[in-house]
Amino acid sequence: MARRIKESSGKLLLVLIAVLLGANLIVQLNAGSARTAQAAGLPDSGAQLQGILDEQRATNKHLDVIEGILNSGNLTVKTKSLDKDTK
Repeated sequence: MARRIKESSGKLLLVLIAVLLGANLIVQLNAGSARTAQAAGLPDSGAQLQGILDEQRATNKHLDVIEGILNSGNLTVKTKSLDKDTK
């Protein structure tokens, strides 16, 4: 009889642990950190970094075009002479 009580209390303990783990999983899925951070008014640093990287890529593309023009040798510079009397 003592063995039967130990077995049933062991099963009860395992069921209780499984229920608590399931409840913890549900809470974690429903109250995600993004929602909590957003509700607290904290900025999304991942989105900010992605925006910075996108802007840097666009700037690099523009610089590549400028570098291509400078390296091609087809660049001419025209100057305008200024009158020394006109100031």
